[in-house]
Parts: sequence; C-alpha cells; structure tokens
Amino acid sequence: MKLHFILFLCVIAQPLFAMDKLIIPCINMEEVNLGIKRLTAIGFVRKDVIAALGEDKECRAQFVVRDIKKQKDIIQVNYTPQICQFYDFAIHKSRKYVALSQKGLLTVFDALSGKKEWHYECDWPQIAFCPVDDPKVAFHDTFKNKLIIYSNQNEQEIFDFSVEMLNCCPFVHHPVKKEIILNVVDGYSIYDYDKCTETRLNRDVFNSTFTIMGMCCNGDGSCIAMMANDTSQNIVALVGSDDLQYLYPNEIIYKTMLFHPNNKILFLLSSSRDRIESWDCKNKKCNHVISFKNDGLLLQPSNVFRKALAISDDGRELFIAMINKCIKIPVTLEMLYGTKGTTRLLCSLWAIKQIKDTFSSDVATIMMQNLIQL
Repeated sequence: MKLHFILFLCVIAQPLFAMDKLIIPCINMEEVNLGIKRLTAIGFVRKDVIAALGEDKECRAQFVVRDIKKQKDIIQVNYTPQICQFYDFAIHKSRKYVALSQKGLLTVFDALSGKKEWHYECDWPQIAFCPVDDPKVAFHDTFKNKLIIYSNQNEQEIFDFSVEMLNCCPFVHHPVKKEIILNVVDGYSIYDYDKCTETRLNRDVFNSTFTIMGMCCNGDGSCIAMMANDTSQNIVALVGSDDLQYLYPNEIIYKTMLFHPNNKILFLLSSSRDRIESWDCKNKKCNHVISFKNDGLLLQPSNVFRKALAISDDGRELFIAMINKCIKIPVTLEMLYGTKGTTRLLCSLWAIKQIKDTFSSDVATIMMQNLIQL
C-alpha cells in the first residue's frame, strides 16, 4: 500500500512542474579571474587550472595557464614585436602538456611545471594534439593541403589529402583514434593518418546554401557535431558511425559548441555569449536554456568558431569566456535531463529512498544509478 501511494504521488507531481525549455536566468555563477582583459578562448586543463587566450588591456596578445584557486600563472606568454599574433592552443589528453600556436612558432609546455618542452618555427593557425602518450601536434597546412605532425624527436610526417579543406575550422582530431575529420564542401572527410587512407567521405550533409562554421567530437568519438548556417537557419548535423541526424537551434549564429563528458549532451553558446542551450542528442531536443547578462564588449557575429566553452572532466562545472571575463556555472540536472526529466528523476529517487528498506542497499543503489544514467 505504501509503495502504491508513493508511486501515485510521483505520477501526479510530474505535471505540476512539467514545463520544458524554460529560459532560466543564471543566478548561481562565479566570476573566474584569468588575468586577461579580453578573452577569445578557454580550455579546461585539470581541476582548478584553466588555459586562456586573449589580449591584455593594451590589446596585445596573451596566453596563460592559470591555477584559478591559487590565482597563480603556471604558464604565461606575452606579446613581443617579433611574435605578435597568437592563433590557437591545444591540451593533451593526459593533461600534462599544453601547445601554443603563434605567428611563426609552435611551443609545447609542461602543464604541471610550466617549462618549455620543445618548439618549432612554423606558422599554422589551428593545432591539435594526437591521442598518443607522447605529445605530438598536428597542423593543417592550408597552402599545400597537407597534414603535418611535429614531435620532440624532430620528426615530420606529411600526408596529402585528395579533398580541399575549408579554412573555417578545417579539421578536428578524433579523441581516441589516429584520425582527422576534415571540413570539406557540404560535408566531411575522415582520414586515418596511421594508414594514410581516407576512410569516409560525405558531401551530402548540407546543401550548397549553407556555410559550415565548425565541428567538435564527443569524448569517445562516437559522434561528430557539425554546425552550418545560411541567412535564415542554423543546423547542427550529428554524424555517427552509421547514421546522420540533425538539430535545429533557434538562433542563426552561435559562437561555439561543446559536448558534455557523458557524450549525450551538446552545449551551444550564442554569438552574444548571453545564452547557453543544452541539447539532448539522442532525442534531438533542447533540454534547457540558461540566460545571463553579458556586460562586456560584444563581438560581431561571424563564421569563426571560438573555444568559448570549457567543461570540467567530471562534467559538473561549465566555464564561459565572456569577452572581458570568465564565469563558471554548475551543470544542473535540468541541463542534462530537461525540466520534465529532472522532475521524474527526483520523484523516482525520492520514491526509491522511501522504500529502500524493502530492498537491499545494493539493489537500491543500482536502481538510483540506472535512473541517473537514463
């Protein structure tokens, strides 16, 4: 009788809160001091350590890896007349190395001590670490249409591509395989650079009126998100191993997108950096929208993707680059499950807690874990 009553309460409680896709003002946010006046990109290195790229108060390029708890820079690289442009940075999967791409120079740092490991004189804007233990950095040479891989053994491995890549976010590296996903006209191409072969090519992802803005992979590489837009619509293509699905966000321009570590949720940041949408990739719906006041300078909408979002490895903290500051917000249940899903989850967890004496503690724990993973 007690079980029936609890389940009845769970059923009638859900409609009371079943309002999906509310735009909720974010009130639980914390400003993070990265020591950079104007932010363009951020990345999560490890707990309490953030990488940031931007400009100082005199509009000169600056890069830091900062311990935000101790408010101390582990790595700081400042503008010099000889090296005045900073392009990109990458974080190794081990979290032990950070690479910085500047005009005419690539440098790999030890992210723990801050010392320089090795460097090369080269000039390629976008970089990515290869998913191997040794820190190898991949470049795309847009002039020669080649992939170049640098390592500390002074070795260069060069691969020719049979397709022409686009200059806007030309590639992303697969997170676990030795594969490069290339941004080509109306679609993508995947190259296995260990075997020097193209494994997949699809030029029918978008029609010719759309411009591809950028790509990102989830943590295990099972899904590639590709964003494209035309003058009136924005589309995100979700490319799986054997399927292709689409999301249809509301805004025309987004600044960046990022997967949650659970590989199921995709975060989209608006071009004005005052709105985050969390999308359920499996059900192809927007779970939750959070708005916050961006009182900094706004960039003009453009087809240039930035690393304006970063997330902790445990998926609990989301960092947003807000032009003149960085903020940290908690990843809520609503962002992961939606309002309806959160209500059902909490009601079910409460019901299990009320009747946990009926089951063994192990059974109750398994039931709760299965609910949370839904």
